[in-house]
Amino acid sequence: MLIAEKVRDCLRAAIDDFLQIDTELQQQLRLLRGAMAEMTSLSESDLEARLGGVEWPGACPTSEWRPGAGLWMEGPLPGQVDASSRRWAKWAEEILAGVHTFAVDGSQIYPSSDWSIPLAVVQVGYFENPHGDGAYVKDVDFKLVAPGDLRDRDDETGMRALVNAERHEAEVETLVGWMRAQAGEKNRLALFDGTLVVSFARGAERLRYAAAIKKLMNTSEETRVPVVAYIDSSRARDLAQMFATATGQGETRVTDGTLLPGGSGWGERTPAFVCARKQGLDNYDDLENEVYFVYLRSVREGRPARLEFPGWVLRDGRVSEVVDWVRAEIVAQGGGFPYAIETADAAAVLTRKDHDRMMALFQEFATEHDLRLDWRAKARSKRMRRS
Repeated sequence: MLIAEKVRDCLRAAIDDFLQIDTELQQQLRLLRGAMAEMTSLSESDLEARLGGVEWPGACPTSEWRPGAGLWMEGPLPGQVDASSRRWAKWAEEILAGVHTFAVDGSQIYPSSDWSIPLAVVQVGYFENPHGDGAYVKDVDFKLVAPGDLRDRDDETGMRALVNAERHEAEVETLVGWMRAQAGEKNRLALFDGTLVVSFARGAERLRYAAAIKKLMNTSEETRVPVVAYIDSSRARDLAQMFATATGQGETRVTDGTLLPGGSGWGERTPAFVCARKQGLDNYDDLENEVYFVYLRSVREGRPARLEFPGWVLRDGRVSEVVDWVRAEIVAQGGGFPYAIETADAAAVLTRKDHDRMMALFQEFATEHDLRLDWRAKARSKRMRRS
């Protein structure tokens, strides 16, 4: 049970730390916004010259960079407040007519040290919406993580890391399979709930994460099916680092969402940039300069969403078309998140009830095959106390 007064006491004791961090961030933010005002007046070549010689400047401009125009590009319906308006709904219906959108999301049941035999599963939900060009498809793929692989891990943390990597690979494989089936077709969009820059991956699993993303990006280019990674309320610092690098400010802790100026209308986006992040693109080989991104005002307030995609989408002149499809998916959901991803998530999610049902099925299976499952007394006591 959480005791509010004890929480307040701890927060009060740490007030000096909070104030120091806040002061430092505000100072960095003022410097960066000054740098941003200066840099946005430069041409693409002049900005690149300012970044020259730095291997990982955070981000680099593309042909969409517009000197003197600011960082927000006007949306398709200027002046419309948010995604809930009837004009946006009509626009989205027209934009998505005949466009096949496909999204995946995953869920998992982690192994528990309560059992003598480790058990973990991954479930990937997927949703294809043809938007009037046929019937939609919503289903799941279910995968058992190999018990032998789990047994070889030293502890529960290691087993969880393995399950997370298995889930990531399963999501990517589902997207790759769909894109290959759609090769040569027009008006196709694959949506990935996550990032193409696996900065979060560490240790033995990192190469697996990077290999999966490379496969996803290569398949997208081969099939000419755009894939967009959607990151809600991103905490990336790539743009902030670019402006800091261009003005000699060194490393920054300011996020792009905090740095980007307010006042822009719903649905507006930034120009596309190349991700040049120091940590996250190692092991990408010839694709280390191929992750491009834009920021999109997907909600009226709060941080913008980040959309990542392979560089071929920009070189083929398809960024505006693809971002329009994402905007329309957000409108279909009602604002804030693409409808296809939310539907895939709803299909994939494994609840506590599902977890208990899985354990019951496993017990039945163990009994049928004479497997001995030892359930720790502490776990049994906790289950009875919390039920």
